[in-house]
Amino acid sequence: MATTDPSSRMGSSTTSSALRPVGSASQVDLDAVGHSERIYNLVSLVNSCDEKLLDCRDLKRLTRYSFCLHEEPAWPQLQLYQSWVVHILRLLGKEIEIRKDDDPVAVTEAIVDSLQGFHFGGIEVSVSSLRKGWGYIPCKVLHELLKELVTGRALQLPTYDPCNRKCGATHSVESIEDFAESHEADLGAHSGFFSSDSEDGEIEARRAEDLNEPEAAPAASALNKMSRTFAQDQWKGEVEQTLEFKKTFDEQLPSLCHAFKQLHEELQEMLTKVETREKWIEQKFSHIISDHGEVHQELVNQTKRRQKLVVQLEDLQTKQAVTQEACDRSSKLLQDKCNRATDARPIQELTKTLTTLRKEIKQMELRSGVLQHTSFRVRTPSTSPVQILC
Repeated sequence: MATTDPSSRMGSSTTSSALRPVGSASQVDLDAVGHSERIYNLVSLVNSCDEKLLDCRDLKRLTRYSFCLHEEPAWPQLQLYQSWVVHILRLLGKEIEIRKDDDPVAVTEAIVDSLQGFHFGGIEVSVSSLRKGWGYIPCKVLHELLKELVTGRALQLPTYDPCNRKCGATHSVESIEDFAESHEADLGAHSGFFSSDSEDGEIEARRAEDLNEPEAAPAASALNKMSRTFAQDQWKGEVEQTLEFKKTFDEQLPSLCHAFKQLHEELQEMLTKVETREKWIEQKFSHIISDHGEVHQELVNQTKRRQKLVVQLEDLQTKQAVTQEACDRSSKLLQDKCNRATDARPIQELTKTLTTLRKEIKQMELRSGVLQHTSFRVRTPSTSPVQILC
């Protein structure tokens, strides 16, 4: 089981693991612990000058993990973070305008716009990274802004705004340089707030000189004792918490191993079934691919035969058209001949003419007979004219 070196907790700002306290749902972001502890050391002293700083944000107490734990509700924590950042930015000369009715997202956007030009160790500062006010990036931003503010040495540190507008807090203005010098001994190992890493040697030397002075010895001894006692109590609690976590882990480890073993057996059985099924599916697909190839070849052959039949059909249709045209011409000729062979009008006219001629012949024969009889009577002398007429 991995252990955490206590000596690296106070000064380290990045850690590769996370700690979850046993029996608590709060998650400690160890990447933000280093910055949060420095913020705590300075803000604790600032709060002694402004007692309403925490009360106005409904945060009952300030701890070293105030900006590392994701607590519910997180609204007071977010308001506290935004209030401090806005005030520090104004002290650094940034013009940032917010209203009381602005929602947290709008305030965060204004903060992000005002942070342009600051360098925070290569991290990306965005609205999404600051909208909760807890975790590594908010702690890093607030820590660096406090360092920038303290480095200025000539800035004034009044009560935090807009907290003083909301709560009506009032307090005299204190020089940040005087404030840092008066509380420098209380910071102990966390003097990085008031100097960069390269200035640690000078600060330690100055502290050693101050401790050599007779009038500063009792106060420094008391402060060092309080610091050691506090550190011992803190790390004792953390060691007990780690041991409790280890005990819980050891108790749950056998059941967890048994569960993992059963899971391994189940996964192995499932893997065997999957491999068998995969082989069956592979064979099935092989048969399907083979059948598909045969069907495809048969389709190609049928397509070729169809193309040949289409060509033959086109030829037959052409021949049919020619034959039909010849049949039409022959039918027309036969119809004309048939029409001429069955015409009865000339015969009817001839019959009518013959009938008329017979009638005329009969009349001519009758007249000829009358004339012969008359001629015969005339030649006979005994016949009187009257008889002849009779």
